[in-house]
Amino acid sequence: MNKVAQNIVKVGGNIMIDNKNFLVNFSLGNFCNYSCSYCWPAVHSGTYPFRNFNFYSLFIDDLKDEIYKRKFESLTILFTGGEPTAYKFLPKVIKNFCNDDTRIKNNLLLNTNLSPALSWWDKFLKISNRANARFIVASFHHEFADIDLFIKKAVYLKEKGVGIIIRKVVNPTEQDIDYCIGLFHRFESEGLYFEMKPYLHNAPQKKDTTTIFVGKKIHEEFTNKMFNQLEEIQRSSKYISDAELIKISLFDDKGIEKNIDSEMGLFYGNGLDFSGWNCSAGYNHLSISHNGNIQRCFDVKNKEAVLGNIYEGTFKLHDEPTVCPVTSCSCITCLLTQKERING
Repeated sequence: MNKVAQNIVKVGGNIMIDNKNFLVNFSLGNFCNYSCSYCWPAVHSGTYPFRNFNFYSLFIDDLKDEIYKRKFESLTILFTGGEPTAYKFLPKVIKNFCNDDTRIKNNLLLNTNLSPALSWWDKFLKISNRANARFIVASFHHEFADIDLFIKKAVYLKEKGVGIIIRKVVNPTEQDIDYCIGLFHRFESEGLYFEMKPYLHNAPQKKDTTTIFVGKKIHEEFTNKMFNQLEEIQRSSKYISDAELIKISLFDDKGIEKNIDSEMGLFYGNGLDFSGWNCSAGYNHLSISHNGNIQRCFDVKNKEAVLGNIYEGTFKLHDEPTVCPVTSCSCITCLLTQKERING
């Protein structure tokens, strides 16, 4: 784990850096209509099925009331799974989230394999048209998806004003890396931003008797040559600005922003250690697990990290940022959460 340079005092996503936005990573369930060979069973096995949409919508309504009282200006929810579009009542949940009064701006993020037909996406565009911003992280799975149809949907959504990132897991073989680089050029030719995500595997760590962090680390078979090859081509994208909503920034002790033009370089290359920093998880960030637990984030596994459960209808947010008890962030929304170095 690498220490952050001593002159860096603040890290976080641009949408989180001023503590005016509230961010939720919402796993609705772990059923997926795909079963990719490189996927973790925990996110596609269906052991936590989707539930009645009232549970999800009531929680979102209650959360809006709470964060409005706390003077947040916007709420960003990333709906994920499993595959969230496989949930037949997802349109109702999205419509309820977007059709709000003028108190809070709603930013809608959707993590999806883009498998529904274009008619479904037309419905999505209609029911979400009151959102302040709409953004899709579309994972391309070559084992199941037809690339031409996938691109057709992605281009259509981008033309309708939806921000879109295409992502694919890269395995540590020269053959797969060459294939993904070919995909990169294909998506670039269609005007789409394509991210290559090195394959991760679980890396259990135990800090003490109460806190267990189950993070993810890059697979050992990735060589520096492979990694550098992926990062170099990622930096060359003409459409990297399409990822602005989830851009991460670092600030030094003079308040100067240090640009990060590749999330890969921060998240995968460095494995930065934020333990002992103040983190806003629990204060302006929540992760909702498949079983309905409302957690400050997915990385802290002790019981104090659970702030409620959507099926029980209760939760309690932190009143201020608290010290981070883990060594690093294992998902993008956790990395977006603002972290500030504590003096001394």
